[in-house]
Amino acid sequence: MQIARRRTRWMPEPAWEVLRLCAVLGELSAADLARLSGCPLRAVLTSVDNLMHANLVISRPDGLVGHRSTLMREAIAEQVSPPSRLHLRETLAAIPS
Repeated sequence: MQIARRRTRWMPEPAWEVLRLCAVLGELSAADLARLSGCPLRAVLTSVDNLMHANLVISRPDGLVGHRSTLMREAIAEQVSPPSRLHLRETLAAIPS
């Protein structure tokens, strides 16, 4: 996790939130990341680009974004409390498709 913190230190705030959300919820679309984070879509897309440049996330052709490394994903997910995880899952489930 310290590697992820160092690689994201220069990035705007949404970058860490993208890593956190994908760690807890798995692969997500940029639109879902924007809704869940409360950040503008443009900021989320810039963060995804920056995170790809830092080799922390991958983006599939269908637009879903997820962690490149399972080890990194698990380390970040461990830092999110069970109540927060539950809230994020409920919030994602409530987002209209």
